[in-house]
Amino acid sequence: MRWLATVVAFLPAGCASVGPPTWTGAPPVTGTLHHAGAPIAGTRVRLVGGLDAATAEAVTDAEGRFSIGPLGKKGHAAHVGFSGIGESVARWKIEFQREGRWLTGWESSGGIGYAPRDTVEADCDTARPASASDIAGRGTDGAGFCRLALAAH
Repeated sequence: MRWLATVVAFLPAGCASVGPPTWTGAPPVTGTLHHAGAPIAGTRVRLVGGLDAATAEAVTDAEGRFSIGPLGKKGHAAHVGFSGIGESVARWKIEFQREGRWLTGWESSGGIGYAPRDTVEADCDTARPASASDIAGRGTDGAGFCRLALAAH
């Protein structure tokens, strides 16, 4: 209840805003899992997202392809912040199970960001070192061995 009072106190000052259309958990993701170009078949893929850490799972096919999600429901991300610093609840990640443990292929950064409504394409190469990336400049940044982009319409 205390956080609600804080939000209401900042509303008159213009510190709250509504972000772009988003998923409350994680967007739909299609992609390919490979190691230096060689597909990795039969691997469990898990999409995790939202405040309740909802999950969905799939298995890669013979070409290493997978399709999973979305999680949550369509809506708008709310930003509440001070001096331009905001928070979004749309934290999400893509994981792969290898040798009995989950590897993070990509995870959104804590704090600012959105889970886009459009389908996200993932190119996941386990031979690639993890690095930071942003999905088409849409305010969704994160890091991992997967490279993400919005799917072409």
